[in-house]
Amino acid sequence: MIESVIFDMDGVLVDTEPVHFMSYQEVLRGHGIEITENQYNRHWIRDGKGIREFIQERELDLNANQIRAQKRRLYQEKLRTGLQIFPGAREVLGALSANYPLALATSSYREETELILDLMGARDCFKAIITCEEVTKVNYSRLKSGAFHDDGFK
Repeated sequence: MIESVIFDMDGVLVDTEPVHFMSYQEVLRGHGIEITENQYNRHWIRDGKGIREFIQERELDLNANQIRAQKRRLYQEKLRTGLQIFPGAREVLGALSANYPLALATSSYREETELILDLMGARDCFKAIITCEEVTKVNYSRLKSGAFHDDGFK
């Protein structure tokens, strides 16, 4: 019997990856650095790396924290003007939250998560919201092996 439902946000409820890419592309361009969508996808998505590694690998004279802050401001601005909510996402959340406690587990930052949920009108649907800032350690070997299915969520 279903007792609760846990959602991811990015790629499930909203399509934020193009906004991340455009934000990094614009910020980096302001520093004279071009990045293609393929380069972004390979570095950030496929390899799971971030701006710090991007700067280090290319031996750029940039401060990762400053670039990240510039990107964050631009990203939030772009979300406010063009958040892509997947069709049916609001309706599903509304219907499920009427019958089950919902939780959101996302690798996004809390500030951005709350902004997205507010823009969706969906923050009140969730009883719990866990962001990357609340997670201190991930056991990737257990995730990859599927071991979490044996004893997870009990």
